[in-house]
Amino acid sequence: MLLDSINLNSMSNRIMITGVLYVVIFGFGFLLTRFGNPYSTVLLTVHKLASIAVVFVVYKSFSTVHQAAGLNSMVIIVGVITGIAFIGTVATGGLISIGGDIPQLVYSVHRVMPLLTVISTAACLYLLKNYV
Repeated sequence: MLLDSINLNSMSNRIMITGVLYVVIFGFGFLLTRFGNPYSTVLLTVHKLASIAVVFVVYKSFSTVHQAAGLNSMVIIVGVITGIAFIGTVATGGLISIGGDIPQLVYSVHRVMPLLTVISTAACLYLLKNYV
């Protein structure tokens, strides 16, 4: 299987996988926006599964570094910020995917939160890579 050949113990591989997953998330998010409501089940499913995969890879990165060397408060704070950004992105995305009469504010927040999530994830992975 494809995933059997990927070494998640390597921080460089985790960073590359996270980057690829973000490209998938943004690509499918763009397609969802273009095709509009009602959203394609396939597009929405891939978009959501890629998001879950990013959370798993970032969690695995934190867990591995914490077990190897522990984490200082700066890394933990950036990790919490990343977690909050992920929650905000998922919450607004969930509201949008439900459909119906969604306030414009939710759409606006969902356009900003993914960018904050990418930036904070990049900061996390940078700090974790240079931490060990």
